[in-house]
Amino acid sequence: MSDETAGSGSPLADDRIQFFLKNRALIAEWASIADELAAETERELLALGPAIAAEIGARHGREAHVTERRAGGSRGVLLHLPAWGMPGAPDVALGIGWDGSLVHPDPAWPGASIPYVGVVTSRTTERGRRIEEGLRRGIPDGVPQGRPFRARPDATAPEYIHGIEWVAYRRIPADPSWYRDLAAWRISVVQAVRGCWEDWAPRIDVVIAADPLV
Repeated sequence: MSDETAGSGSPLADDRIQFFLKNRALIAEWASIADELAAETERELLALGPAIAAEIGARHGREAHVTERRAGGSRGVLLHLPAWGMPGAPDVALGIGWDGSLVHPDPAWPGASIPYVGVVTSRTTERGRRIEEGLRRGIPDGVPQGRPFRARPDATAPEYIHGIEWVAYRRIPADPSWYRDLAAWRISVVQAVRGCWEDWAPRIDVVIAADPLV
């Protein structure tokens, strides 16, 4: 075997590949921690349900039920009023969602869904479908699904995406160093859901009140 074949001329001598080969056991351990991180982030988001409901109750004097969402391609934790449907199976709800089984607050995290807040309806009930139709009629004309729109006419109103599975949603912003202050991150998530409630709960009430079949 020549020195050229066995030496630094081989692609296997690349510094990155050599680093991987020397540290492959540790890298595999890090990869497993990444999967664990996604699972713990999901558990943390789901655990925020009662705190969000308490925030809604304190600010708006309305008792919201909390339920988990595992339907379609999204998961999440939802809040709804008694008038919005049965506990555990509401016709319409607001809350936190994410797509698939991997969720992470940092948008730079590869392969993971960024958590978002929004409004979602049941497509298995006639009431849920009628509420969805009413809510979509309130989205500005000409905004196709997948495109942003403002929750209110003023320029300072937050932007939502006209969704497909969710009627409307917007991603929860997070600093790349969110994990350094978990208490502040939790507060930011609760505040994002509270803002979504203030944007959409009145609309839901109007749609329900305006449709005699709902």
